[in-house]
Amino acid sequence: MLELIAKKLYSFLPKTKIVKKLFVGYLLMVLFPILIFAYFAYNQAQERFLDEYLRSRQELIEQASSNLKVEMTQIESVYQLFQYNQYILEYMSGDYDTEFQHVYNLIKYIRPLYSFVYSGNEQIKEIRMYSMNSSVDPLEPEIGRLDELTSLYPLYDQIQGLSPGKGMWVFENKESDRIPHLSYYQKVYNEQFSKQIGIMKIEVSDVAIKTMLEKVKTKPDDRVIVMSLDNKLLYGEVVDYSDELDEITQSAINTSDGESKHFVLRDWKVIGNTVIVEPLAVKVISYTNEREVFVNIKTELKWVAVVGLIGLFMLSTVYYWIASSLTKRIIKLARHMRRVGSNNLSAYSDSTDDDGDEINYLTSSYNAMLQRIDDLVNKVHREELLRKEADYKVLEAQIRPHFLYNTLESIRMMAEVNDALEVADFTHSFGKLIRYSLSNDRSETTLKDELEHVKNFLLIHKNRVGERLHYEIDVDAKIDHFPCPRFILQPLVENSIVHGLSRLRSNWVIRIRIFEAEGYLRVEIQDNGIGMDADRFRIIQGVLHGNLDKESLQTKSSGLGLYNVHERIKSFYGNNSGLTLSNCYPKGMICIIQMHKGSA
Repeated sequence: MLELIAKKLYSFLPKTKIVKKLFVGYLLMVLFPILIFAYFAYNQAQERFLDEYLRSRQELIEQASSNLKVEMTQIESVYQLFQYNQYILEYMSGDYDTEFQHVYNLIKYIRPLYSFVYSGNEQIKEIRMYSMNSSVDPLEPEIGRLDELTSLYPLYDQIQGLSPGKGMWVFENKESDRIPHLSYYQKVYNEQFSKQIGIMKIEVSDVAIKTMLEKVKTKPDDRVIVMSLDNKLLYGEVVDYSDELDEITQSAINTSDGESKHFVLRDWKVIGNTVIVEPLAVKVISYTNEREVFVNIKTELKWVAVVGLIGLFMLSTVYYWIASSLTKRIIKLARHMRRVGSNNLSAYSDSTDDDGDEINYLTSSYNAMLQRIDDLVNKVHREELLRKEADYKVLEAQIRPHFLYNTLESIRMMAEVNDALEVADFTHSFGKLIRYSLSNDRSETTLKDELEHVKNFLLIHKNRVGERLHYEIDVDAKIDHFPCPRFILQPLVENSIVHGLSRLRSNWVIRIRIFEAEGYLRVEIQDNGIGMDADRFRIIQGVLHGNLDKESLQTKSSGLGLYNVHERIKSFYGNNSGLTLSNCYPKGMICIIQMHKGSA
């Protein structure tokens, strides 16, 4: 039978999709083994539940003990307010010159201190000071007579045996079935700590002990007893199974000094926990009947089984959903791989937020590979541009530019002699334009020289069209020594005039702004022309972003000028440098050149 099932699975799984394979694997390797194991482990769970129950009770009783210790520490800190209070020390020492000073300091400083302490700590029931100076008059209820303590033997001797800075907690209980009282004693010294001047007693409210005893109970039928470390019963609630009390007490005695643990009395079906409260030198024991605990545990086990089945079903659904989401991401990546070609090297974008998983790592590596391929393609294209530029320079070398320069200079001088200043300025600008255009000794220049070339270009057009052309140049950056390729600004300005402004009947406006932003030097060229229609703008944007082939730019009236400028900037600066456009159709166009400063 098992062999037949194995053969069917072996023939079925290779033909199924990856999601179904993951689900079947989950059923066979996770779900079914868990159910089988849970069935056989159910009968052994009671012991484990009991142990967990005792541990949780132990944590609870220890937490209640810790809370009591914290409250006791807070109460002990009150001593500092009185020990270092000048007026308290003076009163306890009897250092008053007049009765008026005595009453004034009492009302002005001492009683407000008591009120402050009472309002800040509700656990304090009463604070009472006892002066060693018999001449100090008692003041109820703040100041009492020392005789009240000296008569309490051996408590007074124990207090007097305390070293400076040390206090003593006293666990007082006259009847074992009543809530015990807590008191804290510490000796008070003068300012130099050279002489004892009194004793301070802080009586704690019953609420602190009562709260602690209530917190150690996990159920209403739990019982609590308190024993001293020398194994004397100090407090014990009325119990229903008093026959077991001696055995419980003996189990508590058997716990070693300073150790907190839980215990189980199998013969009496009693379980309990014990904890040591060191400052009080007492041992707190909480116990209950084991049978009542198992009733609750069995009920809880049934609920755990039901909840476990529901949770297992939900986890199965979540597991299937996760597996589906993973395979969908892999399928999307495979589809993108099939679309990649020589004309489409766009990066793959994963819309999920799983930045650290393996699929994201695979996507990142794949995008890095595409970027590398794109860089290699751009490198080949740049080499082609360089080859064409070399051919262009060969043609340039055939021209004798100096003859042209001298001729233009002669025309300019003749115009000045004949007072034709406009002709002279025009010829001078044209000469500088020609000299910059035909100088082929280097392939790069500074942004300052490139901007000067654009100024001459605009000046020539202004002489041609007159007052119709207005241009503004705003430079808010250091461009004197900033390197850049030649002819990256003039083609964009010429493009604005030819395609944007030439068909405009109103005045022409061109604004050029150069500024620094976020590690880049940016040049904005804005005109108020007719802009660009949406289809043509979408094609240019697609080519500049690498989503369309550059051949789609070629038309009868325009070509690859913008693309060539963009590629030259990318090749020269790298690091996300290039050309971007912002269309304001029908009210103009903005060309933005972004040049990385670190590459310059």
